[in-house]
Amino acid sequence: MKLDKYDLYMKAVQDPAGQCDFLRNVYRQSVRRYPKTLREDFCGCFALAHEWVSRAGGHRAIAIDKDAPPLSYGKRRFLASLPISLRPNLQIFRKDVLNFVGTKADIVCALNFSYGVLRTRRELKRYLTNCFRNLNSNGLAVVDCLGGFENQGVTETRVEYPGFTYFWEQVSFNPLSREAQFHIHFQPSGGKKTKKVFTYHWRMWTVPELRELMDEVGFRSTRVYWQGSARVPEKFEPGESWVAYLAGQK
Repeated sequence: MKLDKYDLYMKAVQDPAGQCDFLRNVYRQSVRRYPKTLREDFCGCFALAHEWVSRAGGHRAIAIDKDAPPLSYGKRRFLASLPISLRPNLQIFRKDVLNFVGTKADIVCALNFSYGVLRTRRELKRYLTNCFRNLNSNGLAVVDCLGGFENQGVTETRVEYPGFTYFWEQVSFNPLSREAQFHIHFQPSGGKKTKKVFTYHWRMWTVPELRELMDEVGFRSTRVYWQGSARVPEKFEPGESWVAYLAGQK
């Protein structure tokens, strides 16, 4: 039986409902009103954009990726499942996020470390400049950041889910360039392990680098959130592995 790799990825890695809650709460704290328009960059199957539009008739989302297969999967699974009245509220583009110009959004986000494919400072600055230009006044650009000493070596994490096992393998880390390579493997219950279902070659950007670049392109403030909480913590504790979220306000 052929793996539905996008379905397994979404079950193991993504939490669209939780991410929508987080983005909505962070925006409300910063802007003192609720956001209406979300732009999901490097969107893959655009599960987050779909969740956003599904929540309210006044919500609009823009989903952007240059990879055709996940976009096609998302159209079959998510766009087709939306009520006809809501489908115009979800715009899907097969474009390069570095060049995209469209409807301005309240929030532009690049989550699941997807912007790590931009491995030079010049590329990342160009991307953040595009985010800034495509945000409404007071809008937020939100990215997540993977850190901790466990993510600076060779490791494999195994997580059991109903019906399958998920493997997250880091196969390399270059401390000079901070470039790393990762694989995702899946094993159906009672079946054989399928290796390298997804492979990523990222630069692991740090929070100070991201904050400095956001400042350079014009964001007037940045806030760091810890482990998916919408509250700015009083202090940040180091650990083996952690995820921070950085929100830059226009």
